[in-house]
Amino acid sequence: MWVVKLFGENRAHHYPMEDQMVYVRVRNRNLFLLFISCVILVVLHEYSFDMPLISSMQNKDSSPTSLVVPPPFSSSYSLPLSKQKGEWIGNSWVPPSDWKLYNSTELLSFYESKSILYIGDSTCRRTALVLYEILDQSSSSSSSLLTNNNKTKADDSYYQPHTNLTVDNIDNPDLINVNRSKYPTEKCNKSKYTNSTIDYRMTMDNANNNTFAFLCRDMPASKNNHEFLYLKSNCWNDLENFLTRELESSNITGAAKYDAIVIAQGVHEATDMCGDEGSLSRVWDKLNGYAKQNEDIAIVWRTTGWVDDADPTFDPAFNDNVENFNQYAFDEMEDRNMSPNNLGIVDWGGAIRSRSYGAERIKGDTREHYGLSPRLVSIQMITNKLQEMMNA
Repeated sequence: MWVVKLFGENRAHHYPMEDQMVYVRVRNRNLFLLFISCVILVVLHEYSFDMPLISSMQNKDSSPTSLVVPPPFSSSYSLPLSKQKGEWIGNSWVPPSDWKLYNSTELLSFYESKSILYIGDSTCRRTALVLYEILDQSSSSSSSLLTNNNKTKADDSYYQPHTNLTVDNIDNPDLINVNRSKYPTEKCNKSKYTNSTIDYRMTMDNANNNTFAFLCRDMPASKNNHEFLYLKSNCWNDLENFLTRELESSNITGAAKYDAIVIAQGVHEATDMCGDEGSLSRVWDKLNGYAKQNEDIAIVWRTTGWVDDADPTFDPAFNDNVENFNQYAFDEMEDRNMSPNNLGIVDWGGAIRSRSYGAERIKGDTREHYGLSPRLVSIQMITNKLQEMMNA
């Protein structure tokens, strides 16, 4: 009788009063259970997505999460570009379901056995040096949960899993702006680089002619002399020259071996600071040639970020150029589907686009720069892409 009454509400008046009371109690109980179930699902959904960019879930005694990886440079384990963007919840970025958020211990575990070269403009340098500070400070710290000592900006509100790893430490202007005018300078003094053909001094900006275009550091925690390298390249012409010299002389920086190269530039070209000498088409021709010649090197192209439209010097043509550069890279990867599997792309520009305009922009110190959050997103995306391409 209960079943009949539960699914036959319109017939409840045919039954005696006590049966109607049973019917009402049963229906109310099921409505209550349905309500509780909905509340639980909402809470679980919010909790699962409201996670810090660098996870703080690992305690002092835990080991890094084991990672199941495909064979090196596998083309069958690649998240499509259209799914790379992830989502933003407040000021935290949520990766797509096939990618993960690496905490600092996992980042150190991934990079300590590799030599990596970042090549690009100031947006590249600022990302690379944030990663370096995370790795360097993590390599000498014991893991523990702490906040940012209430000194963080609103867009940088993350927990860090190491005692020394605060936002103030990894986003210190003196650390991420090395070799920028009015900031500390650092010349590569390693003897093995003294005879390389690389030009250490910046030549495109005479105001900065006392600083250097190349950083060479030991990879933190490395036991086999792995290196962390950054080479300044503002314009397509710079990148083309680098690839030409690498193809001709094989490894102009003098590094024993790159395991990975990250290319991240374009905003100088977008804002017409480079002239007409460079050619994106020639860059991609040479990049494919370099990838084929060096099939043991994972190469990641990171798309370009957007110019702040609130800046007084902003011209809509700037971001139209960014759009065209990024689309060109997508088309190149699609057209060259027979390219080596060691050449991949990360759509950082797409991931941060919604946080690049008007009041939604996570601002940096210039019209081209961003705050810490988008740089951490770049680190996460590049690491996930390299994880797809390499054996960790």
